[in-house]
Amino acid sequence: MAFGFGITVLAGNLGAYSGGHVNPAVTLALMITRACPILDGAVYIVSQFAGAVLGLAMVWGCTSQASFVPAPGLNMEEIQPGYQEGDVIEAVGYPPFGLGADHVNDWVSTGNAFFLEFLGTALLIGTVLMSAVDKRTYTTSGMLAAWPIGFSVMLAHLVIIPFTGCGINPARSFGPALMNSFAGNNVWQGATGLVAFYIAPFCASIVVGGVMPLFWGGKAPPAPKMD
Repeated sequence: MAFGFGITVLAGNLGAYSGGHVNPAVTLALMITRACPILDGAVYIVSQFAGAVLGLAMVWGCTSQASFVPAPGLNMEEIQPGYQEGDVIEAVGYPPFGLGADHVNDWVSTGNAFFLEFLGTALLIGTVLMSAVDKRTYTTSGMLAAWPIGFSVMLAHLVIIPFTGCGINPARSFGPALMNSFAGNNVWQGATGLVAFYIAPFCASIVVGGVMPLFWGGKAPPAPKMD
């Protein structure tokens, strides 16, 4: 629920300034539908990845003294020899709770993970395009567009978290993974992580961004102007 409400706040606050994309997959879809200029979109995407890294560095700094039960995916045998599952260890020097790193569960196949992340991201992107970009909806909802966007994120997390942790945002997945790497914890999950947390969301951008203009008569409506 925190993810959903957090996105609602960010989208509502930043919408009048940058569109409040927050998510590279959303930005790519907006670029495809011509609702976001290419150069602006490229700057947004770089900023989103950089913001994820800086944000996770701040989270780590605020929780570095915490004791914790390691999150799935942390290679604790390398960090603390003799570690047994369920042990509580001191987090000094290590990211507590894995900093919320996404993790595809062992019983979830790569194909399953791709499909789940694709659908979750498609739900979010479709909601953004229909509630914040389509002028017919926007003129009736105004800034209320942040609410359906936030609820779509919440819904995706409620359904997908048990399977993959619910990435649906390449920047959100990248930040924790990179910060864990700095501490010697490999949580990238190789090809499975690449497919689930990076390829799937951008595929959703391409598909939804390519299909949605068909509902607009083949033309992408211009992004609403803020006064």
